[in-house]
Amino acid sequence: MLEKHPMPGTGFVQAVTLMREEEPSLVVIDVDQAHFDGYNVFKTLRRVHSVRFILLITAEDLIAKAGDDAVELALTEYMIKPFTPQELEVRCRQALTHLAICRQSQNPALYSSDGVANIIELGDIQIDTVKRRVYKGNMVVPLTNMEYTLLELLASQGIDEPVTRHTIVEELYGADPHEIDPCCITVHVCRLRKKLDKKLIQTRRGVGYQLKVYS
Repeated sequence: MLEKHPMPGTGFVQAVTLMREEEPSLVVIDVDQAHFDGYNVFKTLRRVHSVRFILLITAEDLIAKAGDDAVELALTEYMIKPFTPQELEVRCRQALTHLAICRQSQNPALYSSDGVANIIELGDIQIDTVKRRVYKGNMVVPLTNMEYTLLELLASQGIDEPVTRHTIVEELYGADPHEIDPCCITVHVCRLRKKLDKKLIQTRRGVGYQLKVYS
């Protein structure tokens, strides 16, 4: 169960106080706040805390901020609105999992304090698991949160190693596989094939999906 501490009203002071008291591993900030500038709160907190952040931001705000803070945003995780609560929960769980693995293994290649990314290479496709970006050649491939989560899940399993549909549904939706229409997974797979490579993801009938890289 994720432990959440929402900041009501003009909660900048409360946010700083809570971070000092609770020492959270992950902080989610909605940039578009009615009572204060969420992005400025993020920048202020980032200067004094090394905690991991996820920004909730609209596409318009992202474009506006990118002009002045391109480097800041490049080193920060964010989710483009709109998205479902389930997608946000999955994203938070993944971020916390990365942190837990890092703390247990003390492996700086997985996540380091200076923002060095862990890169998974699949032929000409690279997956940056810290920034949650996917590149084909030198170009960024725009993926939805669900598409990225599915791709990283398959990549973490390894080449030619299948991931069951049961596991995919649990990771993407955090739900009982019997409650999710199997076509939902098929749609995500088809979109990944179209955006990356139609041969990258193979179907293992009766099992699930696996990655295949051709030299």
